[in-house]
Amino acid sequence: MVGWEDLGRFVSKYYNPERDFIFSNLYQISAEMAFYVKGNPQTYVFNYYQRMNQYDLWEVKDFDLFTRWLEGEKIPPREVFKWDELKGKNGIFISYFKRPPERILKSFEKLLWTKKYVVYWRGEPVYTYYIHYLVGFKGNYEPVIRGY
Repeated sequence: MVGWEDLGRFVSKYYNPERDFIFSNLYQISAEMAFYVKGNPQTYVFNYYQRMNQYDLWEVKDFDLFTRWLEGEKIPPREVFKWDELKGKNGIFISYFKRPPERILKSFEKLLWTKKYVVYWRGEPVYTYYIHYLVGFKGNYEPVIRGY
Protein backbone atom coordinates (compact mmCIF):
# COMPACT_ATOMS: atom_id res chain seq x y z
CA MET A 1 0.00 0.00 0.00
CA VAL A 2 1.11 3.53 -0.66
CA GLY A 3 1.61 6.23 1.92
CA TRP A 4 2.93 4.40 4.99
CA GLU A 5 6.41 5.90 4.80
CA ASP A 6 5.02 9.43 4.41
CA LEU A 7 2.50 8.91 7.21
CA GLY A 8 5.32 7.64 9.43
CA ARG A 9 7.37 10.78 8.68
CA PHE A 10 4.34 12.95 9.46
CA VAL A 11 3.73 11.23 12.81
CA SER A 12 7.47 11.42 13.62
CA LYS A 13 7.23 15.22 13.64
CA TYR A 14 4.98 15.06 16.71
CA TYR A 15 6.26 11.94 18.48
CA ASN A 16 8.53 12.30 21.51
CA PRO A 17 9.41 8.87 22.98
CA GLU A 18 9.96 10.37 26.43
CA ARG A 19 6.36 11.53 26.77
CA ASP A 20 4.30 9.79 24.05
CA PHE A 21 3.20 6.40 22.82
CA ILE A 22 1.70 5.55 19.44
CA PHE A 23 -1.42 3.45 19.04
CA SER A 24 -4.31 2.65 16.77
CA ASN A 25 -7.49 0.65 16.92
CA LEU A 26 -6.18 -1.40 13.99
CA TYR A 27 -3.12 -3.63 14.10
CA GLN A 28 -2.22 -2.82 10.50
CA ILE A 29 -1.75 0.87 11.28
CA SER A 30 0.18 0.15 14.50
CA ALA A 31 2.49 -2.28 12.72
CA GLU A 32 3.25 0.16 9.91
CA MET A 33 3.95 2.97 12.40
CA ALA A 34 6.34 0.71 14.33
CA PHE A 35 8.27 0.35 11.08
CA TYR A 36 8.05 3.87 9.62
CA VAL A 37 8.08 6.24 12.61
CA LYS A 38 11.58 7.49 13.43
CA GLY A 39 13.29 5.19 15.95
CA ASN A 40 10.91 2.27 15.27
CA PRO A 41 8.94 2.69 18.50
CA GLN A 42 6.91 -0.01 20.17
CA THR A 43 3.32 0.64 19.16
CA TYR A 44 0.05 -0.50 20.67
CA VAL A 45 -3.46 -1.47 19.64
CA PHE A 46 -6.43 -0.37 21.69
CA ASN A 47 -8.80 -2.92 20.25
CA TYR A 48 -12.17 -1.39 19.46
CA TYR A 49 -14.70 -3.86 18.05
CA GLN A 50 -12.12 -5.75 16.01
CA ARG A 51 -11.11 -9.38 16.07
CA MET A 52 -8.34 -10.41 18.42
CA ASN A 53 -4.84 -9.95 17.04
CA GLN A 54 -1.25 -10.45 18.14
CA TYR A 55 -1.12 -7.02 19.77
CA ASP A 56 -3.85 -8.13 22.18
CA LEU A 57 -1.66 -11.02 23.29
CA TRP A 58 1.48 -8.88 23.62
CA GLU A 59 -0.38 -6.48 25.92
CA VAL A 60 -1.57 -9.16 28.37
CA LYS A 61 -0.10 -9.53 31.87
CA ASP A 62 -1.54 -12.96 32.63
CA PHE A 63 -3.08 -15.33 30.07
CA ASP A 64 -5.31 -17.05 32.62
CA LEU A 65 -6.83 -13.69 33.59
CA PHE A 66 -7.09 -12.74 29.91
CA THR A 67 -8.98 -15.95 29.09
CA ARG A 68 -11.37 -15.39 31.99
CA TRP A 69 -11.84 -11.75 30.92
CA LEU A 70 -12.58 -12.85 27.32
CA GLU A 71 -15.16 -15.30 28.65
CA GLY A 72 -16.97 -12.41 30.33
CA GLU A 73 -15.64 -12.40 33.87
CA LYS A 74 -15.64 -8.87 35.30
CA ILE A 75 -11.91 -8.30 35.82
CA PRO A 76 -10.60 -4.71 35.74
CA PRO A 77 -8.58 -4.11 32.53
CA ARG A 78 -5.57 -2.83 34.53
CA GLU A 79 -5.27 -6.31 36.05
CA VAL A 80 -5.32 -7.98 32.63
CA PHE A 81 -3.39 -5.60 30.36
CA LYS A 82 0.04 -3.96 30.64
CA TRP A 83 -1.29 -0.42 30.70
CA ASP A 84 0.66 0.65 33.82
CA GLU A 85 3.82 1.45 31.85
CA LEU A 86 1.83 3.88 29.69
CA LYS A 87 -0.08 5.57 32.50
CA GLY A 88 0.48 9.34 32.50
CA LYS A 89 1.94 9.35 28.99
CA ASN A 90 0.35 11.09 26.02
CA GLY A 91 -1.02 9.03 23.17
CA ILE A 92 -0.82 9.59 19.45
CA PHE A 93 -3.87 7.78 18.10
CA ILE A 94 -3.87 7.10 14.35
CA SER A 95 -7.13 5.96 12.83
CA TYR A 96 -9.77 6.43 10.16
CA PHE A 97 -12.01 7.97 12.86
CA LYS A 98 -12.45 11.75 12.59
CA ARG A 99 -12.88 11.75 16.36
CA PRO A 100 -11.61 9.07 18.75
CA PRO A 101 -14.34 6.76 20.07
CA GLU A 102 -15.72 7.78 23.47
CA ARG A 103 -14.21 4.68 25.09
CA ILE A 104 -10.74 5.83 24.02
CA LEU A 105 -11.39 9.49 24.93
CA LYS A 106 -12.44 8.49 28.44
CA SER A 107 -9.12 6.74 29.01
CA PHE A 108 -7.23 10.06 28.65
CA GLU A 109 -7.44 13.41 30.42
CA LYS A 110 -8.18 15.28 27.19
CA LEU A 111 -7.88 15.45 23.42
CA LEU A 112 -5.41 18.24 22.60
CA TRP A 113 -5.54 18.27 18.80
CA THR A 114 -6.45 16.33 15.65
CA LYS A 115 -4.68 16.51 12.31
CA LYS A 116 -5.94 15.08 9.03
CA TYR A 117 -3.49 13.28 6.75
CA VAL A 118 -4.48 12.36 3.19
CA VAL A 119 -2.55 9.83 1.13
CA TYR A 120 -2.53 10.50 -2.60
CA TRP A 121 -1.79 8.08 -5.42
CA ARG A 122 -1.26 9.54 -8.88
CA GLY A 123 -2.82 12.79 -7.74
CA GLU A 124 -5.97 11.21 -6.32
CA PRO A 125 -6.80 10.85 -2.61
CA VAL A 126 -6.86 7.16 -1.66
CA TYR A 127 -6.76 7.09 2.18
CA THR A 128 -7.53 9.60 4.90
CA TYR A 129 -6.08 9.19 8.39
CA TYR A 130 -6.68 11.22 11.50
CA ILE A 131 -3.89 11.72 14.00
CA HIS A 132 -5.24 12.56 17.45
CA TYR A 133 -2.98 13.79 20.24
CA LEU A 134 -4.41 12.69 23.60
CA VAL A 135 -2.98 13.91 26.91
CA GLY A 136 -2.60 11.92 30.14
CA PHE A 137 -3.44 8.23 29.68
CA LYS A 138 -5.29 7.05 32.79
CA GLY A 139 -4.30 3.39 32.40
CA ASN A 140 -7.88 2.19 32.26
CA TYR A 141 -8.71 1.38 28.63
CA GLU A 142 -10.96 -1.65 28.25
CA PRO A 143 -10.66 -3.26 24.81
CA VAL A 144 -13.71 -4.50 22.93
CA ILE A 145 -12.64 -7.68 21.14
CA ARG A 146 -15.01 -9.28 18.65
CA GLY A 147 -13.97 -12.75 17.62
CA TYR A 148 -10.72 -14.60 17.20
